[in-house]
Amino acid sequence: MKNKFIVYGILSVLSFVGCDKEDDLSWNGERTNWFEIQDKPGRFNQLAYQVYRESGLPIFVNDTIGTEVRGTDAYGEPIIHHEMFVVGYSITSQLGEAGFVLSSDTANMLKAVELIRDRVIPNLPAKLLYRPYSIFLVDTLYSIDYDWKADPKSWPDNMQTAYSYRSMMGVVAGRLFEISRMNEDEQAFWAGMIVAENVAPALMEHYNDDIQDFYKVTKDAGGDYRTMYRGFASTGAPIDPNFSKECEELGFFEWKNVGRYKPAPTLFVQKTTISDALDVKEYVAAVYAYTQQKFEELYADYPFCIKKYEIMKGIVERFKQEIDK
Repeated sequence: MKNKFIVYGILSVLSFVGCDKEDDLSWNGERTNWFEIQDKPGRFNQLAYQVYRESGLPIFVNDTIGTEVRGTDAYGEPIIHHEMFVVGYSITSQLGEAGFVLSSDTANMLKAVELIRDRVIPNLPAKLLYRPYSIFLVDTLYSIDYDWKADPKSWPDNMQTAYSYRSMMGVVAGRLFEISRMNEDEQAFWAGMIVAENVAPALMEHYNDDIQDFYKVTKDAGGDYRTMYRGFASTGAPIDPNFSKECEELGFFEWKNVGRYKPAPTLFVQKTTISDALDVKEYVAAVYAYTQQKFEELYADYPFCIKKYEIMKGIVERFKQEIDK
């Protein structure tokens, strides 16, 4: 019994001490807004700061988007926190769906920001749900769209580079290595792909029946998605009928991969069509990039491309009127 009173007494003293100290508890630091672009010297920094100030859209060229000192360790050394732009980040996991190479070309960085300012931001949806949280510019981007995998041993031959990749932290925009060499139409499409990253999934969710009509055009052209066509490397003669066709004849803007493989004793060449999701994204990009008149000029010889553009243009217009308002 005596021991119980001793325990109760100790607990009472601790409770009083806790009450006395409660008012002294305080947050020793402010929460850092890592996506706030600071006014720093340098041509790129100044342009990115101007775009952020006018639009609220952060643009990064480094996956380390900020650092701060968070006290010292047991040896008196500073504890430095590095805030990273994690490609593929989600609340529960990190998806290994994209890889990248950082850019070191300031001229290409500046050109990319100018295109974002002039061709991306004016076309972004009004609703925040369909706008990128930020844009991360990289020299070269690889994504699951072109069969990229985290293990280099699994990379396909002649792996293509991607335009863009959507992540919770923002949109990663690639191909800076060639952006200054792109003509005006190609730069418009590059910008359209950034816009399309958040818009295309919404269209596939809300307008499935119309998207099925879009898919049907390619099937009517004799093509299909994720289909491999083969030819003989030595003669160029097709094994599969669509091998000798241009991708535009099937309603696509590109082949996913042109690679060689060799089931002995003959060497073959393969062409693979892109996925349905990438096809939607590319046509959404085209709608934002080109007027119908311009698109018909570019693809005058490819009626299936024009038909798919018309369908996608109608879907995007419905999205603007019914969803993004």
